[in-house]
Amino acid sequence: MYVFAIIFTQSAVDYMADTEEWDPALDGFWGGLEASMLTLFKSISGGLSWHEALLPLADISRVLVWLFCVYIFLTYFEVLNVVTGVFCHSAIENAANDPEVLVQSLVDRKKEYMQKVKNLFKDLGTGDPGSITLEELEACLSNENLSACFVALGIDTDDAWQLFKLLDT
Repeated sequence: MYVFAIIFTQSAVDYMADTEEWDPALDGFWGGLEASMLTLFKSISGGLSWHEALLPLADISRVLVWLFCVYIFLTYFEVLNVVTGVFCHSAIENAANDPEVLVQSLVDRKKEYMQKVKNLFKDLGTGDPGSITLEELEACLSNENLSACFVALGIDTDDAWQLFKLLDT
């Protein structure tokens, strides 16, 4: 806002100095930095029709008209972005606290985890599909890549031994 106010104020003051003509509307809206900033604020907040503030600038230059329109456009979209961001943030927070969403998220993660474990055990077995012997598990645990897969799934190799003993009984 400050940069736009400087541009409009400087243009208005230069115009009035060059033409030696005092325009009350131009001076009232754009005659000083404080007046320009207030005019810009009023234009975007509904305190003043921005068309009224634009008319004195039209006497100076079409570039100022376009610049003022760019200011209005950018400011409205900035405000719209903030409002949209607040709305989306609120909706995301509400969805994150929704029990149904939490339960579905847990179920999805469990399914994904189970699929990874199934794929890992499918890759482990060399003999009968769907089963693994102690020797096959020992061979797999000595393989660094497969040990890393266990760790990535959150299963320590000691846990893998415990799991085998539990499943074997």
